[in-house]
Amino acid sequence: MTALALMIRPTRHGWAVYLTDGREVARFNGPAAKRRALRYLASATKALQDPAGATKGDSPKVATC
Repeated sequence: MTALALMIRPTRHGWAVYLTDGREVARFNGPAAKRRALRYLASATKALQDPAGATKGDSPKVATC
């Protein structure tokens, strides 16, 4: 399995988040597109570092039917 990283690149009308193998993960258009792409990249990086997906102080996620 190949390790992949996330990166942002400009597109015609905004910015997009890509994997290093070239697959597009998310696209953002408009005046604040770069800021939103950077925020997405930061939240995705944080989620990868915290495998539980919870921050300190959060209660565990419980599914109910």
